[in-house]
Amino acid sequence: MFEQIRSGNARLVLTLTLRDFLDDYDFVNAGNRGLLHQIYRDLKQMFLQTHGSIVVGDVKLAGDYTMHPIPVSASNVGFAEFWSDELGRLLVLHDRKIKGDEFFLGVACDSAFSGGSLGSYAQASGQRAFPLVGPKELTTVLQDAYEWDLPPHCHKIVIGVEDVRRNFRCINGIALDPPDKDSHYKVHFDDGACWTFDHNWGRDIGDNVLKQLKGKGKSKMPLDAIKYCLKEGKVPSRKLRLEFPS
Repeated sequence: MFEQIRSGNARLVLTLTLRDFLDDYDFVNAGNRGLLHQIYRDLKQMFLQTHGSIVVGDVKLAGDYTMHPIPVSASNVGFAEFWSDELGRLLVLHDRKIKGDEFFLGVACDSAFSGGSLGSYAQASGQRAFPLVGPKELTTVLQDAYEWDLPPHCHKIVIGVEDVRRNFRCINGIALDPPDKDSHYKVHFDDGACWTFDHNWGRDIGDNVLKQLKGKGKSKMPLDAIKYCLKEGKVPSRKLRLEFPS
């Protein structure tokens, strides 16, 4: 799991209660010191130091919630009820930012991340719960936890040929081929894809044509983010979809 975090493929959500637990727990005098010391070192590096892969928030003001199901592997572990309480509150905050039955947060499964099979919850099915995930599920089950931070007018931006010529690199373009015996330019992308546009389209290429850019390039930008990049000449920031009340 820590390798996935260090590589940027995953993020960790740290609640204030868990941070206090890590600060106060006596790892030194607990049993099985070798393993616990290694766990503590990893957690300290991930949680207690400043780290771009850590999201810290307080879930206490989430409102009405239900205790979250506990994984079978942790059903007899101490502090499981505290975990269940925290995750129940976190699920309420999560669901304020999601549509339908999708999830952009999951519960790391110890078995799946150590090469075993994906676990299950101890409680009866039917209750909404974060999916248990391993390395594979990070990309096959979970949605992107971050969204583009765009101004509300982006859908009204009009993109012309000169915008693309100036700023194609902002949408992961790596090369622009000029017209050769015709009026067509070709943009090449960092994932091997390409897109052709016509010089005669002038100052308004049109959304139907710009939609062809969706999915091209490794970052897979949506249309509004593409239009922002091409007009402003810079990539917009991204923000976590999860918001913690204050």
